[in-house]
Amino acid sequence: MKKYYVISGVHLRVISFCLLLFVVFAATACTTSSFLGFGDPLTTSSYVDSATADSAVRISETEEEILRLAGELDEMKSDIDVVSNIKADLDEMPREMLRQLVEALQSYLEMLEND
Repeated sequence: MKKYYVISGVHLRVISFCLLLFVVFAATACTTSSFLGFGDPLTTSSYVDSATADSAVRISETEEEILRLAGELDEMKSDIDVVSNIKADLDEMPREMLRQLVEALQSYLEMLEND
């Protein structure tokens, strides 16, 4: 034999009140204003404004970092050019020294011949 449970009027009111309360909270969860002082829902303009401001700050910081790194890269390129020029000068130095030595010896020999 099956047992049937009878819901009394008090229980029905409590269940109805809880269901109504759930519906109210569910319906206001996505509104554009806070409800009963509970937080700041995701769809409010203040949330969107603060998220936009945070994104703008992060983008600005990233741009500044990129510009700083680009400046450092330019400095490194300049340093590499200087080092390359010094290397080229050092490679030519022995030839230049030999040429000057030969010229000095020739002038010395010419000076000896003239005496």
